[in-house]
Amino acid sequence: MGLAEGSRNASNALGFIRTTEGHLNELTSILQRSQSVAVQSWVGTEANEPITSPEVVTALGEENLAEIAEKTGADSGALAAYVADQLPVLIDQISPDGQITSDPAVLDQAYTEFENKAPFTATARIGMAAVRPAEFIILQFTQEVGQG
Repeated sequence: MGLAEGSRNASNALGFIRTTEGHLNELTSILQRSQSVAVQSWVGTEANEPITSPEVVTALGEENLAEIAEKTGADSGALAAYVADQLPVLIDQISPDGQITSDPAVLDQAYTEFENKAPFTATARIGMAAVRPAEFIILQFTQEVGQG
């Protein structure tokens, strides 16, 4: 691996593991701008609308889902089903008042609960860095939904 590739991987990893208030506010903004009523409901204070496995595949794209599955050590189908079932719960937990929290204790508890039930390993590899798969999946999902 060359220096440029290593630098790019490190930069990508830092982008995924940042949990600053500004970054979390951006996540809130992406979720709230989403065209999906379901996604908006997860952040809002009303009941969570469901999402299906095929909608997860559509939102992420098959290639991105396969990449996430590879990085987390999961089967793509099991990962899509799990994300469809548990991502609304996770987003709801980290946005108790209709805004994504920056409280590390709330984030850690929500991520841990998400990861404890998951069909993947406890860490994902982004370049040379290990990151929490819950955060990685949230960011991948919201980036794709936010671009849609």
